[in-house]
Amino acid sequence: MDTIMVDCIMKCVSTASLRVLCTTYSFSTSRRVMQGDSLPPYLFVLCMEHLAHGIQTSVEKNEWKGLKLRNDAPIISHIFFVDDMFLFTEASVEQAIVIKDILENFDLCSGQKVNKSKT
Repeated sequence: MDTIMVDCIMKCVSTASLRVLCTTYSFSTSRRVMQGDSLPPYLFVLCMEHLAHGIQTSVEKNEWKGLKLRNDAPIISHIFFVDDMFLFTEASVEQAIVIKDILENFDLCSGQKVNKSKT
C-alpha cells in the first residue's frame, strides 16, 4: 500500500467528514469512524494485506528465509488469523533484523503497533 492510499484512508478515519465517490453516487458522513462501526475491520484487513505484501516481497528477494516442510513444498513465511500472526523464519540475528525492519516499516505506514508484551 503506497503512501497516497494510507493518507487517503487516514483522512477518512480521522476527520469529522468524509466523502466517498462510487461511480455515479456520492455520500458524506457527519461523524468520525468509531469502535463498533463496520469500516474498521476492512481497514485492518487492508493494513494486514500491506504487511503480507512486504513479507512476500522480502521472501522473493531471498531476504526472509521462510520455512519449507519438503523440498517441493512452498515456503511458509507467515500466517494471519483474525488479529494474530505467526511468522516463520530461521533462528538467526540476521532474520530477526529482517523481521524488525518489516514490522517497523509497517508501523510507519499503518500506525499499527506490535504488542511487545505478547510477542
